[in-house]
Amino acid sequence: AYAQTLGLAIFMGGMALGSWLVSRYTGRIANLLLGYAFAELGIGLLAIVFHAVFISATGWAFDSVLPSLGSPFAVDVFKWTLASVLIIPASVLLGTTFPLMSAGIIRLYPQDSGRALSMLYVTHSLGAAFGVLAMTRPSGTSLASRCATEVTTRCSSRAAAGVGVPGATPSWRTSCPTRTSATRSTSRRT
Repeated sequence: AYAQTLGLAIFMGGMALGSWLVSRYTGRIANLLLGYAFAELGIGLLAIVFHAVFISATGWAFDSVLPSLGSPFAVDVFKWTLASVLIIPASVLLGTTFPLMSAGIIRLYPQDSGRALSMLYVTHSLGAAFGVLAMTRPSGTSLASRCATEVTTRCSSRAAAGVGVPGATPSWRTSCPTRTSATRSTSRRT
């Protein structure tokens, strides 16, 4: 239970940090949807390498570091630090996705931003719910229980990277409004 609580706290803290950081710079980012695409691409890339990094880091910790630490307190601090180093980068990037996507959609559809944002929120929430159900369905029928965790992680990481790749293509980059073009179109209507 302590490990789950710690993992959840690190994950939620990383997401909060990512949301806060991106909110500080949203006005300076010219193309928020491109920023969202790069964040998804980064999450996907981190997820692709996560399993190998996790296995290596925990092997190193159990073989070399933990036996050399003298006190239980030092062991706990090291484990918390290692868990944070492994989880925080993707968590921070994940925290940036919804603010970047929602602000980008608002810039894209300033005349109908309420409707566009509400539809974005609904589809985002449904996607998250389906993802959780696929991973945690009871009685051994979930994706995670049918496949090895490594296979499940690879599938989900490729899906995240697959969301980011179209956003990084030059044709899509030019079709999204930048901050200045969205500001100009809004100022003409007022």
